Amino acid sequence: MQTKEMEQIYQLIVDNILEIIPEDWQHILLHGQIDEDHGQIFFYYMPEDREEYIYSLDIKDKFNIDESFFELKSYEIYESFNKLQDEFKNNAQELWTHVTFVLKNDGTFKIDYEYRNNSRGPYENKVIFDYLNFKIIPQGNWESEIIASYLEEQKD
Repeated sequence: MQTKEMEQIYQLIVDNILEIIPEDWQHILLHGQIDEDHGQIFFYYMPEDREEYIYSLDIKDKFNIDESFFELKSYEIYESFNKLQDEFKNNAQELWTHVTFVLKNDGTFKIDYEYRNNSRGPYENKVIFDYLNFKIIPQGNWESEIIASYLEEQKD
């Protein structure tokens, strides 16, 4: 069940992301993980004029964005996800562990809520996200083990 409050939170998330991205874009992939122990929000966007994803944490250095501004907007996005979790609680909905937004520059968007094992840390979840969304095959042993473990869990 989607509420008016959820729609407002989605809009706040989008508004803050758009304030961070310094150029025209085709689409954005945003991933969030929130639970009692930790949380993580990151996104990638595809610039309008090239076929190369830009990772959210690379934006401030690549485009010389003020670090305090970037951190403030990142914090506001993170807090919006906390509010979204609260809205789920307030409406007696199952709490998601991960959420992925896909935003297109024509204004359309898709939201996928996941209810998977949340025992992994932020880096491990980013490795899985990159694998699932960009088909990045990890080169390092630890990253390969993360993917192998994830794929094994999916068999169950």
